[in-house]
Amino acid sequence: MPKSTYWADAYLEKRRRADEAMRVVRPGQRVFIGSACGQPQALVQALFESAGKLSGLEVVRLMSRETAALTSLADQTQDFALSIRTIYLGAANAESIARHKRFITPMNMSEVPDLFTSQKLPIHVALVQTSPPDDFGWMSLGISVDVTRAAALSADLLIAQVNTNMPRVLGQSFIHVNDVDIIVRAHRPAGRRRLDPADRLGRRIPGHHSGAMR
Repeated sequence: MPKSTYWADAYLEKRRRADEAMRVVRPGQRVFIGSACGQPQALVQALFESAGKLSGLEVVRLMSRETAALTSLADQTQDFALSIRTIYLGAANAESIARHKRFITPMNMSEVPDLFTSQKLPIHVALVQTSPPDDFGWMSLGISVDVTRAAALSADLLIAQVNTNMPRVLGQSFIHVNDVDIIVRAHRPAGRRRLDPADRLGRRIPGHHSGAMR
């Protein structure tokens, strides 16, 4: 009998633990991590724990929070286990830029999707976070669409952390269960970015200037 292609059956067949999912990552591969507050925390932690068994990994990320000590691991192994390519720093402060200068690839965020889809920067493995599938098997990338969808659709291997806490966002934010290679269910609170004193000062500047124009 032909294998069932019903998405719900595929969803169950593709489910793995996070540590099992990381076993498909090979030395020398380029791994994309879903960005900012949509970072798949369980997958990143599993990658960190397995990175000691690998070498030559290149982690590509965009405005990612350091939920696992990947930067420290790169420093400790002198980039042997993994190196990090951070694209577009956003509101990163000068101290952070100076400390991690070797990891930075400065470019406009609008140019990044084409970097992936054109294979100028091929992605071997993409780690993303999604909402649970709807009745038709579509999962939303939620709060982390930006360049993540382009990376997910162009990656050789797509691993999704399905999280019930990820909000379902409409628009061009969906990937289908049938397009995902491995599914890891891990329900974590959505990431949050805390404002530092410089950010609070920056938020006051527009009001100050608007008052001066009156």
